[in-house]
Amino acid sequence: MGKNKWQKASAEYEKLRCEDKLPATFEVVYGHAWKPQSRRSVLTPETRRQLGLMG
Repeated sequence: MGKNKWQKASAEYEKLRCEDKLPATFEVVYGHAWKPQSRRSVLTPETRRQLGLMG
């Protein structure tokens, strides 16, 4: 969005001003996630030996 588009959007929004106030709504989105454990950290030297992956 360039400067001109921003100024045009701002001017259009100003048309909605009523009693020195602009209408606005807000949406709060909250999320939480976990990253899966690395496969390298799961394959300990002991596990690799048991699986025959040690050379």
